[in-house]
Amino acid sequence: MTQIVLKAISTGTTSRIVKFLCVGGSIYIFSVLLLFIFSERLSLGAYMANLIQTLITYTIQFVLSAVITWRDRKAGLIENLKRVARYIPTKVLIWSMNQVIYGFWIFLGVHYQIANAFTVLLIMSVNYLVFDRFIFTSKEGI
Repeated sequence: MTQIVLKAISTGTTSRIVKFLCVGGSIYIFSVLLLFIFSERLSLGAYMANLIQTLITYTIQFVLSAVITWRDRKAGLIENLKRVARYIPTKVLIWSMNQVIYGFWIFLGVHYQIANAFTVLLIMSVNYLVFDRFIFTSKEGI
C-alpha cells in the first residue's frame, strides 16, 4: 500500500486527484445551486431539474477538466474534437447510471438534495477513471 501511495505522489497522481476533487467540488456546489433554482424557484419536478442541471454541469465539467485537471495532456483542435466525441457517449452512459441511482434515492423518499449528494459520491470515482483512462488520454495512450 505504501508503494502505491509513493508512486502516486511521485507521478503527480495526487496533484491530479486534488485538482479533480476541487473541480468536482466546485461543480457540485454549482449543481446544488442550480438544482435549488430549478426545483424551488422555477417549480420544476425533481427529475427535470436534475436533468437540466446535469446537462449544464457536464458541459462545464469537460471544459474545467481539460483546462485544469488534465492540462498537462495538451491536445490540438482535432484531438480535442476526438475527446468530445469520446466524452459525449461516455457521459450518456454515466448519466444513465446517475439517473438510476438518483431515481432510487427519490423512490425511497430521500430529499432531492441528499439524493443528489449520494449520487455524486457514488459516480465520482467512475468519472475519474473514465476521464483519466479514456477521455483525456495522452496521444501515446490512445
